[in-house]
Amino acid sequence: NMTTSEGLKEVQDVPQPQDAAKRERSAILFPYQDLGDALKVTKGVHTLGGSSCQTAQLAAQLGHTVTSGSFQQRLNTARIFGLLTNSKGMVTLTTLGVQIVDPQQQRAAKVESFLNVPLYKKVYDQFKGALLPPSSGLDATIVGFGVSPKQKETARRVFLRSAELAGFFE
Repeated sequence: NMTTSEGLKEVQDVPQPQDAAKRERSAILFPYQDLGDALKVTKGVHTLGGSSCQTAQLAAQLGHTVTSGSFQQRLNTARIFGLLTNSKGMVTLTTLGVQIVDPQQQRAAKVESFLNVPLYKKVYDQFKGALLPPSSGLDATIVGFGVSPKQKETARRVFLRSAELAGFFE
């Protein structure tokens, strides 16, 4: 529904129906925020401790509380891109996370992190070397890969923004 992280923040605090029958879940993993948001998280970890820091420190660095939905979504986004792990109150960059904050390795690391997302890898493999279809065709493709029809627009927008940030459209 929204393309900017600011827009997503407005939507996040809306209570979601808890009845599983009403909620359609996607059958394939993809982030709700883009690669740029994941990069902000990894840079925050790098600034605070090199390759790891306390989760609470990172939340404060990014202007959140540890329990905020927005912070949890940002951590989850970076995890889906393969950039960090979060366990026992510590956030630790993966090898890929360390590479993506290094200007010498960042370009290749962005591509690898993009392809780390299951949905993005499938779309890439499907259209490798070809022009992406227009929005309606891309929506149909990602729904075919398991994205809930209700989430297709968000999934497409975040995919396109992340692909652009990873350098696929250069």
